[in-house]
Amino acid sequence: MTDLLEGLPAHVQASIRRIWASTVASGSERYKRSGDRSGLEGQKEISQLIQQHGVLKGDPRWTAIRDHGRLLYYGTVATSEPPTRLRGGPFVAPSDAEGPAFTKDSSFRARMEARQRTFRVDVLGVGYEKYGHWLDQAAAERGANFVHPAALAAVTTRAATGKGVDPERTFANMLASQAMCFNLFGPLASSDEGRKLAAVVLARFVPGLTAVRSILIEHTPDADIFRDQSGPAGVDCDVLVEFDDEDGACGVLVIETKLVESTFSRCGHRKGSEPACPSNVQLGEDFSGCRYSSKNRFLYWQRTVESQSLRLPLVRDAGCPFGGASWQLWVNHTLAHVEAARRGASRAVFAVCAPRDNEQLLEGETVIETFRRLTTDPERAVFMPLEEVLATLKAATSTLAPDWSDWAITMCARYVLCASPDDAVVEQRRSAVTEGHRSVVQWMATADFKEVVDIYATAAKRRGHVYFRPTDGGVVMIGLHDDAPFYVGLRTHKTDAGYSVRARSTAPSLADAEARWMGFESWLRTLKSSKKEEERGVIGWLRRALESALWLPELGEGWVFLHQEWRFLDDAGLGKKSDVLAAHLPTGRLGIVELKDDEKELPDARAQVDGYGRFWKRDAAELAPLFTNLLRAQGALYRNDAAAAGTISTDDALLFVGVSTRARGVRVTSR
Repeated sequence: MTDLLEGLPAHVQASIRRIWASTVASGSERYKRSGDRSGLEGQKEISQLIQQHGVLKGDPRWTAIRDHGRLLYYGTVATSEPPTRLRGGPFVAPSDAEGPAFTKDSSFRARMEARQRTFRVDVLGVGYEKYGHWLDQAAAERGANFVHPAALAAVTTRAATGKGVDPERTFANMLASQAMCFNLFGPLASSDEGRKLAAVVLARFVPGLTAVRSILIEHTPDADIFRDQSGPAGVDCDVLVEFDDEDGACGVLVIETKLVESTFSRCGHRKGSEPACPSNVQLGEDFSGCRYSSKNRFLYWQRTVESQSLRLPLVRDAGCPFGGASWQLWVNHTLAHVEAARRGASRAVFAVCAPRDNEQLLEGETVIETFRRLTTDPERAVFMPLEEVLATLKAATSTLAPDWSDWAITMCARYVLCASPDDAVVEQRRSAVTEGHRSVVQWMATADFKEVVDIYATAAKRRGHVYFRPTDGGVVMIGLHDDAPFYVGLRTHKTDAGYSVRARSTAPSLADAEARWMGFESWLRTLKSSKKEEERGVIGWLRRALESALWLPELGEGWVFLHQEWRFLDDAGLGKKSDVLAAHLPTGRLGIVELKDDEKELPDARAQVDGYGRFWKRDAAELAPLFTNLLRAQGALYRNDAAAAGTISTDDALLFVGVSTRARGVRVTSR
């Protein structure tokens, strides 16, 4: 098919080949599963790409390219054409138009550099200076390094405030990670629609994130946080996101972005001092062994202690572990916790966003995993592969206005390397079941967890009940109380994070549990009334189930409660929250219930539950063992012997829809 694609820009050819390769791998299965006979998603993307570069619908080439894609989709053609440049292959000298190469090998940097040269020629159509990935002065001055007007506006505004932006590098160097950061987060930060889109993208990597309040790019913290700000020096963060979680609490996400860097920033006293700080330096109880504390009087360690973000005995006993690549991870992770505390947020998360292919930087992700083992909560230090971020972005914008979808396509074309079908843009889903899920459910089957449940049952004193919802990050305690206006975590104030319990946590004393329950009841009285009648009806339904050995007679004989708000993963890997899961003990069938507060909304409920049923069918082999263990654990906890011996089968789920209100309770019918 070379003649069909001849003359199209290199990155467009690579994208089309990637779609064709994906079609060969999965098209026939999609066709069998969904009955979609058109292959519209890939065809639409190819059509957009080639029309942007002059191959319009009246052109016979447009028809030929479309027809080839359809043949691949139906399995009539065995394979798509392989790409011209293979990953890890020998260096290919650039053309005269592309300009000289700085990196002349087969490394990730060399391949990303080559991508920027072709993007400059084929998409930007501008000149270069010295090397092909450096824009000439005229292009740099007019902001050609930024792929969206909002990205250019964001970087221009931030550069005018002083410290934070390196104008020459960021405006001219196409490999600058800072330019990539503004290109990605500038549009997301620019509007309410952008922030809604940001929530969709970030929720893939930060479980429970439901809304984005604000996005700050190249954020410089207050001087008194670390006392290290001096001129251009001092710890900044590339991106700071304020978000809401599923329980209405505020969180802070700090993101470090990298593109082609070979390492994270390292300790200045380890790399530049004479003599250098020894690698096994003992920090001491007051951390005076660290020169940042004893010499510079910086507050890195003091803030770490205050935030309780690290497992300090591990750090003290083994000697300072932060002289190498973990130094930047440590200070930014600490900054996330300090910023969260100062903003009244109950949750702090630190993330690294970088290409998965940049193995020199990530060392096979061992750098991040090594650091995570030192943290008190490893789930709050996450890796966001740039390829997956952009794949999620592209999927989320596919039905939006061209201003958004074109931007996402352009970002993928510029920053995602696609050297062979096996190295295509990462469209893979997260696993439907994580190690966190398994760990939590295993804990729920122990006597230690039963003690926690019994203590809170006593503390509630029949004025309500506590539902222990298992998630991949721990157990979320939901207060099932008549005064709750919606699903509310068992917190005592807005920023109280104590309603989320890590697996294998120590059981509280009865006095502490009673104090939390009383504080919860007091806090409920401060909440505004809500129109979420659906949730108020479900609260009563679940309370009765927990008080009645899990039975759900509204669904029919033999049904028991299994889970509330389980997140099925859709085809893009994004979590889709179901209302209630149930188990039919005589047959082992899973039941999925979708509820609304008005009968007029039942058509929407049917469409939603149909989707959940499809996701279950796809992932049943992975989910059924976890749900079986959960069923048995809860059966033992709530004295239902049949549930404690039950099994969830992989058969198709039984689907239910219904209406839920506080006044009339829950009324359910089969789908």
